[in-house]
Amino acid sequence: MLKTIFESEVIELAKKFISIPTVNPPGINYCEFASLSVTTLRNLGFDVHEYRTPRDEFKRYGIGEETEDRINIIAVKRFSSKGMKVHIHTHYDVVPPGSGWSKDPFKPFIEDGKLYGRGASDMKSAIATSIYAIKIVEELSEKLDLDLYGEVIISITPD
Repeated sequence: MLKTIFESEVIELAKKFISIPTVNPPGINYCEFASLSVTTLRNLGFDVHEYRTPRDEFKRYGIGEETEDRINIIAVKRFSSKGMKVHIHTHYDVVPPGSGWSKDPFKPFIEDGKLYGRGASDMKSAIATSIYAIKIVEELSEKLDLDLYGEVIISITPD
């Protein structure tokens, strides 16, 4: 039952992420991706913080000032003050798609039970899965009357 409920939500979120071409270089559409991520995480009960790389750091790292802000997201789900902390790190930029695509790489599609599109395997599907994995654990613990301890931290970064 849980698989059916969350499977479609994970796939739909992955498709939305893939549809945002966060191509690096040069580093585009980062603000749009970060906004969708933050909204999704907050709707699922995470405590979310956004950290923007200071513009004066761009030159130091060879990033053109004409590109978008680099937004790092830290989302925390606290279950209790005792217990372990688990950190899941992800990134949302993708390399340019290059040639050889028979379909638009930023229009995700499913074929033979597999999700295709730029970032499907690295790493936008993993971001969607990481976010919903915590929701699934919460739902299961409630159904099984289990207490959860510690916290889960998800970082979502560009570049």
